[in-house]
Amino acid sequence: MGYGDRIGLATPGHLAAHRDAGLVGKVVPLFAQQSAREMERTGRTPVDVMLDAVATIGDSDFRHIHASDADHMKSEEHVRACLEAGFTWFTADPSDLVRDDADDIPKSDLDEAFSELVDKNPGRFDHFLKEYVGSHPIQSLRTAVPADEEAVERVALKYGPALYRAKEIDGWVRAGWKEDEPYDFEVSVDETSAPTSPLAHLVIARELKRLGVRVTALAPRFVGEFQKAIDYIGSIEEFRDSLRVHVALAKQEGPYKISVHSGSDKFSIYPVLAEECGDLLHLKTAGTSYLEALRVAARKDPQLFRKIAEFSAPVFEKQRDTYHLKATLEGFPTPGEVSDPELENRFLASPQSDDARQALHVCFGAVLSDRGPEGLGQSLVQLLRRESGEYAKVLREHFLKHLVAFRA
Repeated sequence: MGYGDRIGLATPGHLAAHRDAGLVGKVVPLFAQQSAREMERTGRTPVDVMLDAVATIGDSDFRHIHASDADHMKSEEHVRACLEAGFTWFTADPSDLVRDDADDIPKSDLDEAFSELVDKNPGRFDHFLKEYVGSHPIQSLRTAVPADEEAVERVALKYGPALYRAKEIDGWVRAGWKEDEPYDFEVSVDETSAPTSPLAHLVIARELKRLGVRVTALAPRFVGEFQKAIDYIGSIEEFRDSLRVHVALAKQEGPYKISVHSGSDKFSIYPVLAEECGDLLHLKTAGTSYLEALRVAARKDPQLFRKIAEFSAPVFEKQRDTYHLKATLEGFPTPGEVSDPELENRFLASPQSDDARQALHVCFGAVLSDRGPEGLGQSLVQLLRRESGEYAKVLREHFLKHLVAFRA
């Protein structure tokens, strides 16, 4: 269970939820979890992220296994910094080399595009047609993954170079790892416009194994929509059917965990994840803890909340660039026209305020990096320090809603 903390003050609430859900010793918490992008936007270093988490753990009597996720690693510099800070789990993000338009290449141009890929990468993709064209049994489901030449070529074009980037990132971690216990390594291919097909999952898993990359988890792009800080959008039964295939492949080709990114607030499918994945699940959350910090502001300092909302609206379009969202500012209330008692409901309640939640969510970096003496980031941090008990309380309540499905 990944508990992302973009401010550095959320671990007490995360720890309280984890304990009170009855999951201690059954589910491994990752209290220190931050992506390279989030660290850049908030001005925090890997050491900052780690120390903020372990300070709480050290002050408590928590003596169980826990881990730490250096999320969405793309550069050797970020990997080295996270290694030095003591992170134990590394999530490789090779999305820059995923060719998202591969599914749309005209069939008449496909053979040429594949031949060009093979020619430009000697020895890397020559075996794909021989290895993957055919029928691939999924034994536990008594079914098979069909693969014709066209499908294999599209998978190779879409993911092939990204798999070599994942191997490169794994090599950076391996070179700097000094512990006796192995590190955990995850590969993320979830940031695509189309869901990860069973064939793509199969090829990714087998090619990573062939390249000597040992994965703890794989993050596919699921059917439906996993947007930030709101519930799942799509058919739950279709999601279950698709997830069942991904889990069967993870068991057969690994075993490794299925990693669910943007996993916060997906209450409608938590029972499905629990039932289908069992132990083979890694759920990641991050921005929802920032929104709970804003909930504290709405309750304890309405004027500060209004300032944050007023600041966020004009920077939203720029801040949303790296996120897939359905939100628009048409659903964003005018802060000055909302009374104090209604702030929480109008901006943070779900689902009726989903647009406002998402807009506030993606503007976290702009707010938290506003650090002058009167800056919004500094003011929010000071409020959370004064109201540490309230922040821990709202986080505990919010994450207990997440965890109840997994407790059973």
